Amino acid sequence: MTEFLFLIVIIQIVWLFALQDKLAGLRFRVQKLEQKKTQPTEIITPVKKTPELKPEEPLPSPAKPADAPAQQAAGGEPVSFVKLFSWIGGFLLLLGIIFAAKYAIALISPQMRVALSFALGVLLWTAGISLKKENIKTTAHTLAASGLAICYASCLTAYHFYHMLTPSYAVTVLACISITAFITAVWKNAQFICVLAQIGGFLTPFLVSVSAPDWTLFLTYILFIALMASAAGLKRAWNGQLVLCAVFTGICQLVAVEQAGTDIPVLHTVMAFSFVFGALFAAVSAIRKNGVCFLISTAACMLVICNLPHAKMLPAGFWGWFAAAFVFFAGIPFALKRRLEDDKPAWAAVCVAGLAALHLYFAIDALYNLPKGTVPLFFAAVYTLLTERAARWKTQNASARAFRLACLGGTAAFFLTMFVVCQFRKEWQTIAFALEGCALIWLNRRFAHPGLTWLGRALLSTACVRLTLNPCIGGYHPNAPKVFNWFLYGYGLSAAAMFLGARGWLPREQKTSVSFLNALGGITLFALVNVEIANWFSTNGHLNWNMFGNVTVAAAFTVAWALCGAVCLAGALYRGGIILRRAGIGLICVALAKLFLSDVWHLSAGARIVVLISVAAVLILISFAYQRMHKSNTL
Repeated sequence: MTEFLFLIVIIQIVWLFALQDKLAGLRFRVQKLEQKKTQPTEIITPVKKTPELKPEEPLPSPAKPADAPAQQAAGGEPVSFVKLFSWIGGFLLLLGIIFAAKYAIALISPQMRVALSFALGVLLWTAGISLKKENIKTTAHTLAASGLAICYASCLTAYHFYHMLTPSYAVTVLACISITAFITAVWKNAQFICVLAQIGGFLTPFLVSVSAPDWTLFLTYILFIALMASAAGLKRAWNGQLVLCAVFTGICQLVAVEQAGTDIPVLHTVMAFSFVFGALFAAVSAIRKNGVCFLISTAACMLVICNLPHAKMLPAGFWGWFAAAFVFFAGIPFALKRRLEDDKPAWAAVCVAGLAALHLYFAIDALYNLPKGTVPLFFAAVYTLLTERAARWKTQNASARAFRLACLGGTAAFFLTMFVVCQFRKEWQTIAFALEGCALIWLNRRFAHPGLTWLGRALLSTACVRLTLNPCIGGYHPNAPKVFNWFLYGYGLSAAAMFLGARGWLPREQKTSVSFLNALGGITLFALVNVEIANWFSTNGHLNWNMFGNVTVAAAFTVAWALCGAVCLAGALYRGGIILRRAGIGLICVALAKLFLSDVWHLSAGARIVVLISVAAVLILISFAYQRMHKSNTL
């Protein structure tokens, strides 16, 4: 396991080196563009030819920056590979020292090997911080980082292989090396040394194992390392280091809650430190006006909550942590409004905090006998109020405002959907999906965010699928009345919501989305017609879907399909829609094919005459209407 972690660390370091080289190249190109932008251009003005005036000498070109020769090669590109080679050389130096110590076993004692390795690391670190020339700073950083890594490896060797240090002394020495690395990184302005300091600092508790770990001490140590890394990142404005610190801290929180199991005191400690880490990264995000760290910390706390044991295995009052987590993490962006008002990750954290509310619902549902959907409805109301409050804020950043309102409104819609799922059953659940989808689409007319419309369209699509492809639809209410039944209001209300959603869709230029919602409504109404026919001929409470067996049932379906096709063509003639026209023609063709291939041969003489005349009348009326309303007869 240790070798695997070591390999991962090496891969990450090499990847960071390559990334830094790319950034150096981009930085150099930006400098060249800025130089071209600020370079004075020579303005040529017409000069009268007089014998007394001498030709004007050209202006001297501006001098290149002092560090330009050191940053570019013969072709004008930055010598970024120099940094990569230097860091690879430092890594190879570290490996060489490790193998030299291994092969010196027969020559010197273990204590002397550890002492010499540590002294060599200190010597290299001293040499690195002593080199102050700008043109060799990469070499200086490499020597300093290699020295610190050798010191770190020496201490681990003394602890793991030679047992020369107790766990407490080992952690103390390794923490001091990490602190030295943080100070060196800030002093020399070297991000790679800061990365190594974070890796070493956060890995120390895992490399120094004890039989009975003290999780309070473990989390206190992680807090100390996080404070050091955050201070270094804030001092040098290293946003990447701050994000890396938040990620490492979150991983340590998850490890703590996973190892705690059902130990209630340890779980209380982990939850308390989650708030401390959240406050730390909230302050970091407010200072940098970048909420990525706070978002990561919020996600880590929510994952800790999700990894807790089942609510029945926790004390009755433990769910108070969930409520406190929701209030804390959802309230931070509102409390730091002036710093985080236009920051998108901070408002995304408010959505993520809803996971605490969701877990709170499951805990309360398992412990108390509350009405179904009470907690989701409460949080839907809370997020609705937060959305309304945020909508009244005046801001110049329209994009950030739309994102903020979409996050809050979308979370409110999520909890409303949870309420629907928990509260309603059977057809009412489908009706609620349709009505909510229509409401979200019309809500977009106020908040103007595409996320609301796409969520509304998804809910309307879900309602249509449940009404048309659900095989259990006939078992909801057996022996329903013939016409005025739940099919009529269930399918009818859902189809009305789909048509109303199409009418309220913005922007209107998205014709495909509008046509899609209209098509959903049409499919739902067509399904209603077929369900009503099957219910009319139902026997013993079961819908009769025998479209090719019983002559009367089959003829009823055929005539209904032809009438539906006629309605589609009439709508196409009135409003002009190619999709609606093709749907009508398709239905009529299917009805005619069914009539001539199956129905007409099973009908009695009188029924055959009635059906043929009815279908013929429908076709003639369609042709007559089309000729009257259109100048062209071509379809």
